[in-house]
Amino acid sequence: MPLLVTAATGSELTAALPPLQGRELPEQQAIPLTWRGRELLAYVTGVGPVNAALALGLILGARTDIHGVLNTGLAGSFDLDALPLGALALVTEEILPEYGLCSDCGISDAQALRFPQWNPRDQEPVFAHLPLPDCAAELGLSLPAGLARASSLTVAGVSATPARARALRSAFPALLENMEGFAVALACARRGIPCVELRCVSNLVSAQEARLRDFSGALRVMAATLPDILNP
Repeated sequence: MPLLVTAATGSELTAALPPLQGRELPEQQAIPLTWRGRELLAYVTGVGPVNAALALGLILGARTDIHGVLNTGLAGSFDLDALPLGALALVTEEILPEYGLCSDCGISDAQALRFPQWNPRDQEPVFAHLPLPDCAAELGLSLPAGLARASSLTVAGVSATPARARALRSAFPALLENMEGFAVALACARRGIPCVELRCVSNLVSAQEARLRDFSGALRVMAATLPDILNP
């Protein structure tokens, strides 16, 4: 049974899986891969929550043998003291701040809408917060000792101003901002499939200065750490 390894872009997926270097990685087409004795499916979702939701719906509908998902890629940090450039973090909760009744400042109240995004049996309804249990061991992943843990916001539009970043940070308890995590995690939860999300910090959220962004450096960190994490 394969492990599905997902990322929004080909560059992020290639950093996680070195055997993919030099290969064309079309979006939403699973690439079977046997690496270090592990059966994998490499999968580029495309950027943003809509692409991610569509991608996971397609692959989980077509492949009933997937036993878990590793979702990885870059993310912005709301606090570079807590999570600096190049820091790798395990996401413990995904939050969708744009679902619900939206205020003038662009912050939503999900429960005020009264329609959960998912209402599972014997569990709390999912409005905007979705915990991600630590199931790395279940998926045979070797997380490094001392790996940071963080909640993450999934947004459709990257926060481009300090005011937007401050508003989000004051409303939600998150250290990271990404564009796909909630969609991937919700798809997995609804199918009862374990999901692990690992993010590497590439920028300060709303960073205007070049010194507060290092996308190539974050990809190098992923390339240096993800293969060992995937090593069974």
